[in-house]
Amino acid sequence: MFYLMIKEIEQTGLKYLCKRKQFKDPTDHIRYKGSGVLWRRILNAHPEYTLNTIVLGLYDKEDLEKYGRYYSELYNVVESKEWANLKIESGDGGETHKGTHPYIDPLTNNVVYRKSCPNGYLPFFPKREKKKRIHNIVTKEVKNVPIDDPIPDGWARGGLKGKYSYGPRKDKTQVYHNGSHKIYLEKGSPIPPGYSRGVHYEGTTKDRAVYYDPTTKKKVYLKEDQTPPIGYIKGQPPTTGKRIQTPYGIFDSVQACMNQILISRLKINHNIKKLPNEWKYLND
Repeated sequence: MFYLMIKEIEQTGLKYLCKRKQFKDPTDHIRYKGSGVLWRRILNAHPEYTLNTIVLGLYDKEDLEKYGRYYSELYNVVESKEWANLKIESGDGGETHKGTHPYIDPLTNNVVYRKSCPNGYLPFFPKREKKKRIHNIVTKEVKNVPIDDPIPDGWARGGLKGKYSYGPRKDKTQVYHNGSHKIYLEKGSPIPPGYSRGVHYEGTTKDRAVYYDPTTKKKVYLKEDQTPPIGYIKGQPPTTGKRIQTPYGIFDSVQACMNQILISRLKINHNIKKLPNEWKYLND
């Protein structure tokens, strides 16, 4: 089953006729914003816009095509400047302007996609306004704003982790953290409340001493007021002169293993942790 809907931009009144498959989530079709090329271009350029949804009906695939064409013709969604549809809604998805070019009416600024230029229209080559991505430190909201606009208080440059994360730039940015989240700010940018310079890591070894078990080579990091486990020795376990067993044979030292099978020390330690039955240090 499919929802047939009208999406309307509250700020401008521009509308878009679209469909959405019915999912278990009863609010999915309300949160759906539409997928038309021109429609998405408008929404991406104005993330501050809010949408209203009018559900025309819930139909099977056959009725969806029937009523999609009916409402497309009723509202003249392709030709009317009040609608952002580039083709009638027939329920088949597919390309919306394959093989076409945008043309603009110089009197009304109405843009249509056609294979040839309609009478009175001119070829249209839209220019995208340069944007920058910013996010709210508290609410985690992400939006695009004109690149020359100042960053509002409580906001920081870039997206969040996993959403176009704004990373370090040599000699241009500095890292700050609030104990759980880190951000990168351009030098000279205002520092959000609660953030301090540097990076915070859970389980950091700062202000801790290392101890190791001479038999298993296992390491632990302890603070000054903590007592090391029985049998543990302070310091890093020795890495030279240790015999090591590998799938390629037994070597008299880590260095010999590295040289003969062309493997790094980091990879050796990784294999010992992940493949303990095949890779291990041998006790004398």
